[in-house]
Amino acid sequence: MRSLAASVAVKAPTWILPSAGRLARGTRQSLFEERWFGVHRGDPVGGDIAVIASGGVRAILTTRRKPYHFVRDLQALGLDPARHDLTVVKIGYLVPDLFAAAKGWVIALTPGGVDQDIVRLGHARLLRPIYPFDPDMAAPNLAPELLGR
Repeated sequence: MRSLAASVAVKAPTWILPSAGRLARGTRQSLFEERWFGVHRGDPVGGDIAVIASGGVRAILTTRRKPYHFVRDLQALGLDPARHDLTVVKIGYLVPDLFAAAKGWVIALTPGGVDQDIVRLGHARLLRPIYPFDPDMAAPNLAPELLGR
């Protein structure tokens, strides 16, 4: 069986550890089984940033929301996506720098600040029918109309 090296960037207002419960700010790292890969304090955007390792997975945990739009953002934390089989970044758009570095990519529609699953967002007071909320609606007239003559 081949091992898989991966890194996961997580934006979260509090640090969450999947196998050890919630990590509150100031909690002693020795209480957790995960190996600390590095701690970076005082990032102007992300606040305190911890990189933890569990098996072949490295996870970035932040005290404030921080997008990882550039390979250099990951490299500054000691993570090199080129050396991993899989890198997961939770952002709403695959920015050009990450697209260029990717050997392949998949987008997952997940809840959050940049949720692109429009139906899930719960819009109200819409003039109906409207796509994609009413998928069985008749085909709309998409002929251009000149306005302001």
